[in-house]
Amino acid sequence: MSKYEEKISEYKKKIEQLRLAKQKADAREKTLKAAQERKKDTRRKILIGSMLLEAMRKNAQTNSQYLDHLGKYLTRNDDRALFDLPSIQENSAPASQPQKVTQA
Repeated sequence: MSKYEEKISEYKKKIEQLRLAKQKADAREKTLKAAQERKKDTRRKILIGSMLLEAMRKNAQTNSQYLDHLGKYLTRNDDRALFDLPSIQENSAPASQPQKVTQA
């Protein structure tokens, strides 16, 4: 192999190393952005939930409306228990009146 061919081979290896390093950096950046978006989404949910809970505490009609929506939306019994909603198995029986959300 000539001196020039060796240099070309070295440069090709270096290019491949740099390409792999760039791929890793891009993947790392994508992962960080996804994590930041998840954190923002979680924060939004907390703030909206806080606002809704406050509205439910202040107004009985609002409380009743949201508990009715939650009763249709929530499918896990442990989630339903947070709002004193009947469990799914009990749901086939006549539902009791929704409980008013109280200050925790």
